[in-house]
Amino acid sequence: MDILVIIGLILAFINPVIGGVLVGYIVWLQEPVVGLQLIVLSFTMMSLYIIGFIVWVTRKLKKIEQRLELIEGK
Repeated sequence: MDILVIIGLILAFINPVIGGVLVGYIVWLQEPVVGLQLIVLSFTMMSLYIIGFIVWVTRKLKKIEQRLELIEGK
């Protein structure tokens, strides 16, 4: 079970859905506290990835807007 927890921790950062939800559920069946921690870590990582994506898209849209203003100004 310990190796499954380590795999779950690694996968929670790489792919939160598989690492946190699926592996977390399997671990939760044997060790509820550790499994719940994996699931919560997964949701935290997914939230951070979504926030990072929103920030990235916002920056890209600002760059596109600036380029359009330059083109329209000419």
